[in-house]
Amino acid sequence: MNSLEKLIANINEYMMWICGSIIMFMGLLITVDIILRSTINYSIQWAFSLNGYLSATVALLAGGYALLHKHHVKVDIFYMRFPSRVKGIVDIGTSSLLFLLCGVFVWTGGNLCFESFVSGYTTGGVLDMPLYIPQMLVPLGGALLGLQAFVDLTYNIKLALGIKTLVEEGSS
Repeated sequence: MNSLEKLIANINEYMMWICGSIIMFMGLLITVDIILRSTINYSIQWAFSLNGYLSATVALLAGGYALLHKHHVKVDIFYMRFPSRVKGIVDIGTSSLLFLLCGVFVWTGGNLCFESFVSGYTTGGVLDMPLYIPQMLVPLGGALLGLQAFVDLTYNIKLALGIKTLVEEGSS
């Protein structure tokens, strides 16, 4: 299982590099658009639409990375005071909600993406790209988040059962 966990972590780390590159491109595109508008009164027509799609891309693809590094929002007023085993049990309970969310992303997003692909729908507007392209990011993001949630679930089960994990062994 250890090599699978490392593979999933590496995929999510790689996705963060992709997301970082996208954010840098978005910043460059916005900067160029502002300079062009203020100097020669020309605007890149598709810049706003593309940045909207790219923002959604970053939000969807970065979910697994955020879970990998425990950066998701957590109400930890009481949680931080729990013993490790109780934290594991609580996290197992909340994992079911996360798996439900990931399932909805993959199932519903996948069906919608497939329907758009078969029907030939486009985004309309200035870009007018095939609609399935941005829609495919929903099931992909759900899958990446779900894979990382699976890794976390195995860790939390070990924690709840009192089995020493690699993370705990490395810190002691």
